Amino acid sequence: NKLGKKRVERRHEEQLERLVQRTLELIPFCDARNLANIAHGAAKCRLPASVVSSLFAAIAEAAVRKGFAGFKPQELSNTVWAYATAGVAA
Repeated sequence: NKLGKKRVERRHEEQLERLVQRTLELIPFCDARNLANIAHGAAKCRLPASVVSSLFAAIAEAAVRKGFAGFKPQELSNTVWAYATAGVAA
């Protein structure tokens, strides 16, 4: 998959910021699988820390607020992988 190997080009930064902002608005409504998928996608795309730090913080807050309800082993492992890959402290 070539998508995960490319860096975000500067010309796409504005669209990326809008996408992240919209995702942040939707996080409170996400279940465990959605949260894991968002974290996995952000890490897989190697998005810059300046863009995703707020995203990873919101994911962690939502997961803790919900008491990790609904996190099956697969969602939990994908989320842990995403944080480790992105170099974000949970």
